[in-house]
Amino acid sequence: DAMLERAQKVLRQWCGPHQDLLIEQMSLDHAEYVSALQWSLATAGEEQTGLRLLASLRYHYIVGGRLAEGRMRLEATLAAVTAHSPTRGECLWVAAWIALLQGDHRRGAQLLEELAALAHEVDDPQLLVHLHQWNALLALGTGDLETAKSGFQAAVDGHRAHGNPYLEITARYMLASALAFDLEAEGALDLAMETGA
Repeated sequence: DAMLERAQKVLRQWCGPHQDLLIEQMSLDHAEYVSALQWSLATAGEEQTGLRLLASLRYHYIVGGRLAEGRMRLEATLAAVTAHSPTRGECLWVAAWIALLQGDHRRGAQLLEELAALAHEVDDPQLLVHLHQWNALLALGTGDLETAKSGFQAAVDGHRAHGNPYLEITARYMLASALAFDLEAEGALDLAMETGA
């Protein structure tokens, strides 16, 4: 639980001026994160804590240069902890994000299909917002700019409605990228400037 709280503290502080320090601290804490993950998966009743920790470590893996390790741990944990829950949904979208960053559109699409089914099963509207965002990233990676733009906009609106400003910022930057790829430079610049203000 202590490592989960530490990881979630990083999430709360992420959109600020000290990302370099947070990345460095997560790297220093890496061995403790691994031990906590291993313990949670080996201890009955703690599996959901392990899933929450994995989802909370997304910037450690994505920005900290550990994409391959993050994907391996997420895939292995999702295979081992199969109970349907919103927390599993969080790990699914983080795993999809990593797969898409690695250019693995096929696996990303599979993870998003599972996320779609789970989000409807557990009736979690925030997971549906993530479904918009990561399906939009898949569309961006495969050249479907219209789907990407509409999906990112839906994610921006959804994160705002649910009071998730940090996730909204991520979706806004992704939307700006989609606009830029579609040669809407002025709109992309305006959005990026507004988001960074």
